[in-house]
Amino acid sequence: MSSDQILILEPSHIFPSVELNAVTGVLSISGRCMPENPTKYFASIKEWMAEYFKNPRPETEFKINLDYFNSSSSTQLFHLFLLLETYHNETNTNIKVVWLYDVDDDDMLDFAEKLKGKLAIPVELIGVEDND
Repeated sequence: MSSDQILILEPSHIFPSVELNAVTGVLSISGRCMPENPTKYFASIKEWMAEYFKNPRPETEFKINLDYFNSSSSTQLFHLFLLLETYHNETNTNIKVVWLYDVDDDDMLDFAEKLKGKLAIPVELIGVEDND
């Protein structure tokens, strides 16, 4: 397995945990997302996705489990989902988005529902209880 098959970005207080795995077809972003320059931050994710979708798994799952993201990150996230939709249309891979959200976080649910309404790929919304 070559190193470009898996992209891992370690989390911090402003960056989410990112694991994009070409072997399993599971792409995930979790935690807090509020980088100062989200365009620059998301560039490596978009580059990895461009390579992955040249020869994707038959099924790809994109898991989102964010506690918080700022408005400029929301734009970049939306662009990621538009890319997923494009890749879905251009390849024979089934793409599914799984969005986990805290059941008490109405803002996150609202964003996810709006996203779901705008995309032609499946988006599953899963409410989870916060155990804090």
